[in-house]
Amino acid sequence: MKAGSFRKRCMWLLILLAAAAMLVWLFTHGLPYFCPVRWIIGIECPACGMTRAADALLHLRFLQAWQYHPLLFVVVLYAVILAVLWLMGNDQRMHAKSIWMTFITLFIIWWVVKAAAFFRGNNLSV
Repeated sequence: MKAGSFRKRCMWLLILLAAAAMLVWLFTHGLPYFCPVRWIIGIECPACGMTRAADALLHLRFLQAWQYHPLLFVVVLYAVILAVLWLMGNDQRMHAKSIWMTFITLFIIWWVVKAAAFFRGNNLSV
């Protein structure tokens, strides 16, 4: 990969990270939002708590982030892996089914655990 292309990708990555941090801040400091799954069927979706967890992580409150949503750390690890692959110009590996299926499976398992706790009367939400 050419040096100019690498610098351009680094700049886009920084812009993306800044935009993500800004959205987390907006959603946790006043921008109204709601989970449509929770609103319609009453059960939290697999991503409920992720924004609060990201906000806690941005403030380096790791335990609180874990309590809001433990899969945030998987998402961060996954994002780092994808960012490194993309920066290296190895875009084909980003689309590997095994990576995506593992990620999706973890979220489905988390949703089943949360739903089971909900129906037993032990809501896992914070």
